[in-house]
Amino acid sequence: MKKPLSELLVKGIGKNDIAAIAAQAAKDEGLYKDLLEAIRIGERTHTMKAAWIIGTVAEKQDLIFAQKYSSTLLDFVLHKENSGVVRELMKVLLAINLNEKEEGLYIDFCFKQLHRSDVDIAVKYNANKAIEKALKKYPELKEEFVSILESLLDNHTDAWKRYTTRLLAKLNKPKKQNA
Repeated sequence: MKKPLSELLVKGIGKNDIAAIAAQAAKDEGLYKDLLEAIRIGERTHTMKAAWIIGTVAEKQDLIFAQKYSSTLLDFVLHKENSGVVRELMKVLLAINLNEKEEGLYIDFCFKQLHRSDVDIAVKYNANKAIEKALKKYPELKEEFVSILESLLDNHTDAWKRYTTRLLAKLNKPKKQNA
């Protein structure tokens, strides 16, 4: 990259530029850390674009730095208020393995997001995905999760209702018994 990161993280940056920066950030830990710093500083446009790049790195299954900086990413998810940033970073956390303490904090955060009426639907969707993943390890959460989903069924759009109905059907489907 010839330009400083602050000149790249601007309104109007396109998907191709994001992909190019993400490809470099997947290989350059210094750049990845600079993106994390841009998120930490919190200038709205820089934060959004940096989160988008980090999300793009994770989409490409380049998870080495995401795994290494999982606690930083989790801290941003727990404390940032911009739903776009939270949404992008939640996708990253979904792709990596958190330690037990981080996992507990993240699952609790996800349950809280489902209860909040002021949370962006995309954040709730990612919270559902994270809880669904956690159910594999913590099946005792299923009853609470189902209860929350049932209570939210009619509180959102028709698309949300269809998604939630399918998820509930999947969760309530009896497990096949080995013969």
